[in-house]
Amino acid sequence: QELMPHLPQILALGGIIEIYILYYTGLLPFVSLPDNRIFNCIQLSPGMMHIMLKVLEKKHGRPPSQLARQGMKLVGWLLKAPRLFKHLRQRGVPTIAFVMNGEEDWRYAVECGAQGIMTDFPSKLTQWLQS
Repeated sequence: QELMPHLPQILALGGIIEIYILYYTGLLPFVSLPDNRIFNCIQLSPGMMHIMLKVLEKKHGRPPSQLARQGMKLVGWLLKAPRLFKHLRQRGVPTIAFVMNGEEDWRYAVECGAQGIMTDFPSKLTQWLQS
C-alpha cells in the first residue's frame, strides 16, 4: 500500500463482514467506503457447501444434522446478495468472487452479480464464459 497506493486492495475479512452488516441494517448507503478497495465476495456456492458438508462429516464421523444443513443454506442465502453487489458497483467498488473452481460455482458468481471471478482454472473459466 505504501509503495503503490494507487493499486486497489482486497478488503480483509473484517471489512467484508462490516459491509454485509451495514447492508443488512440499511446503513451502507450512508457510510463512506475507502478508496482503492475491492470487495471480495464471500460466496457459499453449492460447490463450496458440498465441500464444507464433506469436511464436517469427516470431522465428526457422521453426516451433518438437518439443522446444520439448513443453517448453511441460510448463510448462503444471506451472502448471495445481488443488490449489495449492484450497490457497490454503483459506488465504484469492484466485486470479485473467489475461489470459484467449477461451472456450478461460476454460474453462482455470475447470478450474484460479481464483476470478477478468481479461479484456479482460468482456461476452463474462459471456455465456460465463451460457451
